[in-house]
Amino acid sequence: MNTKQTSRFFRGLCLAALVICLLCLAGCSAQNTASSVADAFVEAMQSQDFAAAYACLWKRAGCVGEDTFVSNAQSICDALGVTAITFSRHEVSVEGGKARLSYTIVYHHGEDFAVENEITLFLLKEEGRYYLQYSEDMLLSGFSAGSRIVRSTLAGKRGEIFTADKTAVAVNDYADTVAIRVSESLDVNSTINAIAQRTGMTDEEMVKVREKYNSALEHNYGTVAAYVFAKGKLSNALRTELAAIEGVYIDSDSLTPQRYYPYGAVYAHIVGYASTPNEEQAASLAEQGFPDATLVGKVGVEAQYDSYLQPKNGYAYRLYDADGAFVRTVYESPAQDGADLFLTIDHDMQQKAYYKLASELSSAQTGVDLVLDPKTGFVEAMVSLPSYDPNLFSFPVSDAEYQKLTSPESKQPLYNRVTSGLYPPGSIIKPFTATPALENGVVTRYTVFPYAVSGNKWKPDGVWYWDPVTRNETPDGPLDLDMAIRFSDNIYFSWITLKMGEDRFMPYMEKIGIGKAVPFDLPTATSNLLNDSTELTRKMLSDLSFGHGEMLVTPIQAASMYTVFQNGGDMLTPRLVLKICRYDAQDAEEVLYEAAREVYIAGAMQADTVSILTNSLKHVVTSGTAQSLQTPGLTLAAKTGTALKGDDKTKKIAWIAAWYQDMSDDRLVLVMIEGPRSQSDRRHAVAKALLQKD
Repeated sequence: MNTKQTSRFFRGLCLAALVICLLCLAGCSAQNTASSVADAFVEAMQSQDFAAAYACLWKRAGCVGEDTFVSNAQSICDALGVTAITFSRHEVSVEGGKARLSYTIVYHHGEDFAVENEITLFLLKEEGRYYLQYSEDMLLSGFSAGSRIVRSTLAGKRGEIFTADKTAVAVNDYADTVAIRVSESLDVNSTINAIAQRTGMTDEEMVKVREKYNSALEHNYGTVAAYVFAKGKLSNALRTELAAIEGVYIDSDSLTPQRYYPYGAVYAHIVGYASTPNEEQAASLAEQGFPDATLVGKVGVEAQYDSYLQPKNGYAYRLYDADGAFVRTVYESPAQDGADLFLTIDHDMQQKAYYKLASELSSAQTGVDLVLDPKTGFVEAMVSLPSYDPNLFSFPVSDAEYQKLTSPESKQPLYNRVTSGLYPPGSIIKPFTATPALENGVVTRYTVFPYAVSGNKWKPDGVWYWDPVTRNETPDGPLDLDMAIRFSDNIYFSWITLKMGEDRFMPYMEKIGIGKAVPFDLPTATSNLLNDSTELTRKMLSDLSFGHGEMLVTPIQAASMYTVFQNGGDMLTPRLVLKICRYDAQDAEEVLYEAAREVYIAGAMQADTVSILTNSLKHVVTSGTAQSLQTPGLTLAAKTGTALKGDDKTKKIAWIAAWYQDMSDDRLVLVMIEGPRSQSDRRHAVAKALLQKD
């Protein structure tokens, strides 16, 4: 090689070396300023090119290796589910001859959340070039090699249910759990056998407990749940006996969450119950935004207001060091507890209504009682008997146990007779029968029945193929409207209804809601006026006039109808839920819903009609069929009613509606008792007790 060739070779070699050097520096910055290095670092991080970001670092004084840096950055992104990295700011400053980069790096998790990390790094100059000085916190404060970020669920609490006076009737609590302490020295087979002897555990359940115990022993867990009693179902004697078994203790406040109903059957048909969702319910809850729901309301207020009661779980990303020690919470989305419900129910009145009705029913009878504020429609007590303990449904119910709750022999305690039961109203319909007759001028309050009655039987004029209309007793004076209401005279109401005809009677019954379901906070059955296939004969019209025939109403609808007498003829919507509230971490209240007086049917009666009928309904108490209600200090109005059921007429439906009239306080009581015709009913005793001022 000659001299010129040698010179060209060395010039080419130097040029190649320069290109390689520039390419190596290009990962950080082709320029040589503090700002350009900072910009290159930011661009590399945003592109998630962590090797290029590492190229901008000063490789001395504690800097980690490239593999560690890249691994740390990737671990952060993977653990947080990072979809993008941005910098909300990055600023280079020079003070006292020292350059600094201050920045806020933002890790984005879709549209859900972002984690920010603020830090300031020195920019060091070596051999004419700037580099970022490495800091362990430069990617994420507290994160170092071997660190882990763990996502944890923060469970929200289901909203609780309270009465108007803030008595808790559905709460989040814990069941009584028979637990075994895990220990190498424990003879676990003997312990499990001893538990099984006292609880009735099956062989299959015993095998599962042994498997859980062996796994706990292997993984160094401290406790295994062996058997669960619904709260309140573990007797003190059995608790003591179980706790005496080697290795066993009873946990009542941490292991097994339970929706608990402190008053059991007293509120069962109001509150209902919540339990584990089935597949269909779980899918529906997920669509509503509750994918983690562990409870769903099955019946009652728990079901109707489930979307308010449902919590939303939160989550937290927690940072742990290489030894597993907690460092800090990187990000937290707090759980949102469900909203609390406040009922219109008065707790003392509810208990009184439950226990008084229960004490007056025979084993062959069922019944309901209701107490309302007739000026607002707010339900203060609501009882359907027989009832059941909703705590039974906190855990799986056996087929045999469920059969007991639904069988005719048990009188179907799950059945809510207040809202779902349809019954002939009997004579409690009579004030509403009189209304269209009065308002259409068919009769006045003084109109006297003009025909002779023999043996308390009367056969209407004209074509009549059927048995005579009968009444229970002979009035003690001329049979006008007041007398007819006082003595609940079927003959009088048959006569005025036949006189006004179906064209005026039937539309009025439809106007006041017969044939519809009354609006309420719980589902209600649709009342019935006349079956579609039934011919409306004169006989049927006569029967309908005193609440027989095919007329059927629910007790809650009957109570709603009787609010007309305290509202100038307007019928009110009954209400059960008073208020729905959500509370933040500082217990600040947000009211999501608040009930107000609502008119269901305006002008169900004219004011003059209300006045005429109220006068007669007061006489029902002073000298009529409800004289037993008379109480010193109370001015009352009332209407009684009886209807017979079955082809053989062996079942009786006995009603009474009574309320304060011309008093400063307001209270409406409705009682319905169903049972054998041969048995006396105690509806008057129940109503009188509920009308007392305690």
